[in-house]
Amino acid sequence: MIYVENLSKKLNKKKVLEGIDFRLEKGDVLGVIGPNGAGKSTLLSLLGGFMQPDTGSINLGDHRIGYIPQQLSLYEELTVFDNLKLFGLGTVGDEPLLHQQIEEVMAALNLSENRHTKVRKLSGGNKRRVNIGIALMNQPTCLLMDEPVVGVDYKVRREIENFLMTMSAQGKTLVITSHLKSFIAKVSTKILVLEEGSVVYFGDVNDEILNKL
Repeated sequence: MIYVENLSKKLNKKKVLEGIDFRLEKGDVLGVIGPNGAGKSTLLSLLGGFMQPDTGSINLGDHRIGYIPQQLSLYEELTVFDNLKLFGLGTVGDEPLLHQQIEEVMAALNLSENRHTKVRKLSGGNKRRVNIGIALMNQPTCLLMDEPVVGVDYKVRREIENFLMTMSAQGKTLVITSHLKSFIAKVSTKILVLEEGSVVYFGDVNDEILNKL
């Protein structure tokens, strides 16, 4: 269970979030939507512990967090395997366990054939997959994803959609921001609509709400 109560945050004395409340169960996928400047990325940063709220509280229980930023955080001159290994060092036990985790992550994201390919030679879609894979190296139980399908084609988007739904079925909790309403409608079990830092709607996926946005 994840509890967020009366969460507020100002940046440079400007209100970014105010009075945010929601609860998530195991396996929930929360789609966070709203216009630019609504506070979506700030909410993810607060949930990930990269910022502290001005007021309110966040209770993540015993969740292990994985954070996937919109901006790619990869070493272009390293291979897919070596990127995953580098980010997994210190989080996945000894060498055999580390290699096993890398193999599992590559298989889950259809990256196994690219293991020896340098990141700079990958397509945009495969770079997105590696970016997700990095966050999976510490075996998170809650994934925070900022615009995970931005700039990818329809085929890659469908593969990421299927992957996220599999994660949810395994009991992982996901919080995802996206400007693509169709993507949010496809993968989410709940949606949080933000406008000027406040909650307009929180609840089950609602086509009527989505169509108004």
